[in-house]
Amino acid sequence: MTMPTARSTTYALSYAKYQQLLRANRQPCQDFETVSKVPEEIGLGGSRSVEFERGLSLTIREFQMRDRVIFKNPPREHPVEFGFTLSGQWQDEYGNYLKAGQNILVGGLEPGGTIDCLQPQNLLGISIHAELPLLEKLVGGSPETNSLALKQLFKTIQNEPYFSLNRTTPAMQITLRQILQCPYQGMTKRLYLESKTLELIALTLEPILNHCRQQSSTLSPRDRAKIHHARERLLEQLENPPSLKELAQAVGCNEYKLKQGFRELFGTTVFGCLHNYRMECAQLLLMEDNITITDFACAVGYTNLSAFCSAFRKKFGISPKTYWQSCSRHQ
Repeated sequence: MTMPTARSTTYALSYAKYQQLLRANRQPCQDFETVSKVPEEIGLGGSRSVEFERGLSLTIREFQMRDRVIFKNPPREHPVEFGFTLSGQWQDEYGNYLKAGQNILVGGLEPGGTIDCLQPQNLLGISIHAELPLLEKLVGGSPETNSLALKQLFKTIQNEPYFSLNRTTPAMQITLRQILQCPYQGMTKRLYLESKTLELIALTLEPILNHCRQQSSTLSPRDRAKIHHARERLLEQLENPPSLKELAQAVGCNEYKLKQGFRELFGTTVFGCLHNYRMECAQLLLMEDNITITDFACAVGYTNLSAFCSAFRKKFGISPKTYWQSCSRHQ
C-alpha cells in the first residue's frame, strides 16, 4: 500500500498534552453527551462522547486536520476498544495503516508509541470502549463452545496486548450510519445509541464465533479453504450468482460437501448466505437518496421488483420504500 506524502509541517503532541488540551476545550454537556472541540493547534471539528451504564461508552470523532499530527502515547492500561474508521487514514501504535472500511479490536496493555495522522485530512471515526467485566457479563455463563471461546479471548486481552484488524461489513456500515444519523433526542436518543453500540459489539464478535465453528468443524483444512473460496465467489456475483452445481465445480468439491460446509462454517445454507448478504447490501444502498428502488433491487441481483420487496420485508419487517423514505427524512 502506497501512503500519501505528508506536507513538511508536522505537529507532535504528547498524550499528556493532548489530554490537557481536550480538557481545556471541553464544552458543557448537551443532554447526556460530552462535547469536546479539537484543539486549535490541531485543526477543526471535535468529538461527542456518551457514557452508558455498566462501563460502556461511545465516541464519535470528526476532525479536520490542518497539518500532519503525531500523537505520542506512553504504555498504558486500556479498556477493550472497538474502533471503526469511516473517513481518512492513519497509522496506529502497532505500525498498521488503517483506512475507511476497516475496524480494530484492541485491549489490554497498550504498548505505547505513536499514532500518525499522516497528512492534512478529514478524519471520521466511531469508537466503543467497554470494560471487560461488562463483556464477560454479556457473554454470560453458558458452557457452549462459542461462549467459552469468547471468555478465553477476554482473558487474553486482560493479560497481554491484543490487536485485531478487520474489514467493516455491510451490516456494520448500516449500524454506523444509523448512529451518525440518529433521528431521536433526549432519553430516546440515549437508548437508541446504546442499542446500536451493543449491536456493533455483537457484529464485531460474530467473526470470532465463526472461527470457533471452524475449529470444531469436521471438514479438513483444505475443504474449509474451498468453502471460504466458494463464499467469496458467491458474494462477488450478486447480480448473476452461480448455481449450486456451478459453484461446487468452480471450487473443486461436490454439492453435498459444499452444503455441509456452509452450514458448519457459516451457520446457514448457501442460498441463505447469499440472501443475507444481498439484504445487508440493499439496506445499506437504501440509505442513499440518488437512485430508485428498482435500481436498488438490480444492484443486489433481483430482476423482479416484487420479489425484492417481499424478501426485504420478510428480512426487516418493513417495505424497502418505507425504509428508504425513513432514511431520507433523517439525512
